[in-house]
Amino acid sequence: MTNKCKKAYATGKAHRVLYPLASGANKIREAAGRYDNFPDIVQRYGEYSSLSLGKRKSFAPPYSPCMPYEASWWTRRVPEELCKTLASKICHAVPKLVVDDVPISVVQKLELWLKEEVPLFIRAAEAARLDSKRPWKERARELANRQGQLYDLMEYFVFITDRIKTWARLDRSGDT
Repeated sequence: MTNKCKKAYATGKAHRVLYPLASGANKIREAAGRYDNFPDIVQRYGEYSSLSLGKRKSFAPPYSPCMPYEASWWTRRVPEELCKTLASKICHAVPKLVVDDVPISVVQKLELWLKEEVPLFIRAAEAARLDSKRPWKERARELANRQGQLYDLMEYFVFITDRIKTWARLDRSGDT
């Protein structure tokens, strides 16, 4: 069985080798900002889809990168995209935080922590990807209730970015 999430992580890592970062704080903030509201978007998709199955849509679809009829397809791609982002924007940016005046001891602590978290995240992403093969109606109901492996994976990604921002003190607007 191929692990597509592991391949996506390797692809993100290889991409970043070709295009290295000068500093890391902005990429971490960018990734965190992009995915912070994704759990809410996915939950809204679940609500929208599960309430409107066979009925007329009673409220507007959530704002996101795709239309409601693409939600099933879009949510299937999310685990791989998160793995690619973790490799290219988060893991590669952490060592570059030294340039942003983050103490070397904090950077080393973050690198060690990420080495432990990345395999766990990839395993969770692959489980969410395999779970996405279930019928959309079942997954939509889970997402509407803020449940399911995809929702948990998104929360896990937000947890990782929040932890890095907190330890490196990147949560302030402006500089570190």
